[in-house]
Amino acid sequence: MRRAVLILVLLLGLAGALGAQTQQGSWSNLNRLKAGQGIEVIESSLKLHAGKFVAVTDESLTFKENGSDVSVKREAVARVSPRAPNAVSMS
Repeated sequence: MRRAVLILVLLLGLAGALGAQTQQGSWSNLNRLKAGQGIEVIESSLKLHAGKFVAVTDESLTFKENGSDVSVKREAVARVSPRAPNAVSMS
């Protein structure tokens, strides 16, 4: 029983440590993106976007999706990933 409690405490501590990365630090990584770079954006509502990076500010992320500029507020962004270019065209 004591061992199970110790393992539980360690797992909870590990989860806390992994989640401790500052939001500011991860948001500032978006400054490394280049204009026109393909990205995928997942909103906290789980809505998925795929487009090309335009700009980032402290308040929002802007990208082009289907030819239109889209801005998502920082607090609504759950994840941003670089989009891999299509390796094979099926047309």
